[in-house]
Amino acid sequence: MPRAPKVCSHKDCTELVHGDTRCPQHKTHRWGKGDPRTTDPRHKAWRKTVLDRDHWRCQIRYPGCIGEATIADHILAVKLGGAEHDIQNGQAACRPCSDKKSSDEGHKAAGHTVRPREQDPTPHPQRPNSRP
Repeated sequence: MPRAPKVCSHKDCTELVHGDTRCPQHKTHRWGKGDPRTTDPRHKAWRKTVLDRDHWRCQIRYPGCIGEATIADHILAVKLGGAEHDIQNGQAACRPCSDKKSSDEGHKAAGHTVRPREQDPTPHPQRPNSRP
């Protein structure tokens, strides 16, 4: 026996739906295929080169740094004129440091005052001191 229709789960919608939770108007779209810039083969090669060069260790080292880098960060953001595929404009970053750096850049762009963050002066274990 077929099930009774249910009301669309979108707020304030009274449309009845069969076999789903939302009506066609409120059905959410599936995730896309990612940012075309980061799915580009040149970007993937740049990312791997930067992370390999830095031994997959975070180079930003803000307080709360977890050490293990999974992100290739542009030192100077591409939107601010940084070279997109130049490995000299890249550094390995862990998620917390990358998020803090991106947040600071966004606040600066919006004209807010951003206090400088202190870097952890101690090198990460098992990482050669690659910075002067």
